[in-house]
Parts: sequence; C-alpha cells; structure tokens
Amino acid sequence: MKSTAIPSRLLALMLALLLIPACGGGAGGGGAPGGMVDISGGPDSPVGGNQTTKYVTYFWLGAVQDALVMSQYPDWNRGTNWTLQAAHGRPNGEQRSYVQFFVPQLPAGSKVLEARINLYEDYDSGQNGPAAIQVGEAVAPWSAASVTWNNQPNPLGPLGAQSIGPFIRAGMWRTSGDIREIVQRHVDNPMSNNGFVLNNTSSFAFLRTFTGLDQPNARTASTLGTAPRLLMKVESTVPLSTANIGTTLPPNTELGRIFGFSTPILIYQMSTGDGYPAAWDVGLF
Repeated sequence: MKSTAIPSRLLALMLALLLIPACGGGAGGGGAPGGMVDISGGPDSPVGGNQTTKYVTYFWLGAVQDALVMSQYPDWNRGTNWTLQAAHGRPNGEQRSYVQFFVPQLPAGSKVLEARINLYEDYDSGQNGPAAIQVGEAVAPWSAASVTWNNQPNPLGPLGAQSIGPFIRAGMWRTSGDIREIVQRHVDNPMSNNGFVLNNTSSFAFLRTFTGLDQPNARTASTLGTAPRLLMKVESTVPLSTANIGTTLPPNTELGRIFGFSTPILIYQMSTGDGYPAAWDVGLF
C-alpha cells in the first residue's frame, strides 16, 4: 500500500507560501501612496522581472500671454483687453482669443496623461446661445503686444472635439476637452508651443467672455487667481519637484509687462495627491 503522507520538504514549502504576506496596503485596497502608481507588468509578467514605479503629478499652469482679435477692428491690437472673448454674427462681429500657457520642461520620458484649458467665465452677455467654444492650436508665433485680426496666425490648427461646452452661468470655471496630444508636443519640444485659439465657428450669433490676464485682480505676482490656466496630469519615472522642472519662459511675456520683468512671478502650482486639489476649484464642465 502506497503512503499518502506529504514529503517533509514539500510540506515545509507549502507552509512557507502560506506565511508570505500579500502585496499592497491594508484595508481599503492599499497599494502605492497617493501620487504614485505601481507598474508591475500585469499577471503575465515573469517573476522577478523589471518593475518601475511611476509618479503622477497634477499641475496648474499659468498663462504667459493672451489677446483678443476682432473683425470689426481688424488692425487694432487688443492685447491689454480685460477679457478673452469668442463671438460670431451681429452685433459683435467675429471675435477670437489667443492664449499661451507656461509649459514646464520635464525629465525625459514624462508622459502627459491629461491636459485641459480652464477658463473662468465671468460674464453673462445675454447673447450666449447654445454655442460651444472650439479650441484649436495656434500654429505660428504671435505676440499679445502686436497680434490683430489681420495678422493672426493662419491657418488655424485642428478644431472640434476639444471644445468648451455651452454657457451654464457666469462665475464658474469652464473646461475644454482633453488636449494632451498637443501639450505632449509642447513638453517634448518647447519651441512648438504657440498656445491656443478660442475660435468663433458657429451657425448662429453668440458672444461669450472669460477672464483675461489684464483684468484687475485676475491674478497677482504670487497667486494665480482666475486668470487662464492649463490643467495637466503627468506620469514620470522620478518624483517631480522644483529641482527637476525647467521654468524657462518665452521672452518678453505679457506677465513681465504687467508685473515687471525683475519681479519673481508665480507661474505654476503642483500636487502629488489623489486628483486635482479641491482648493483649485477645478470645474470639469
């Protein structure tokens, strides 16, 4: 009769496996601390294979210049206009706005997971209609000090899916669709960053307005306030900090004109928490 006893070596191995603690945190799912995502290659990865920790960082990036252009005044420069506007049809004519954001220089391999333009809709024109504001990429350099309807970048970049939705009410942040592919190019090649245009394509008349850099109290040298901003979620292979983020700004920015070229100016905020901080009041609408 064959013995059914488990060999002592096999028994010892089974007991050892039972005593190995499970990976991850405790109650509630655990896992990596806030701001980090453990990438282990999935269940089919070979045991002992390469594993990389990915760090997730959220950014609030300030605008460095903005301007309004108007078909009714085609040679007027409105770089100091208090508001950014988009309009079509009577009585406001055709209006577009340009805005360029600071985009940090990040360590090699950093990946933009999400990017959205965030504008503060500060006024009810009474002529909003159901218009969505299409967001396009500015494809050539422009300056808030000189851009007009007649010399604005042309042709415009692709428009459409990245639009800011129809008017809801005044006094709230409005958010574009995801533009991460464009912003990734700007991160990888800062010279490609010519900013964005709020277009006026529509089948009916409308006028919508948003807070611009020049509006009094929109922002200060040390606070970002309600001035235009770019929200960005980034994945990197090293923790991001002010020590490894480049902050080279375009020359002669509008910020310098407003606050003085020798004044230290806050240009971004960052967070490694779980999602955009509540204090940022991000309106995903």
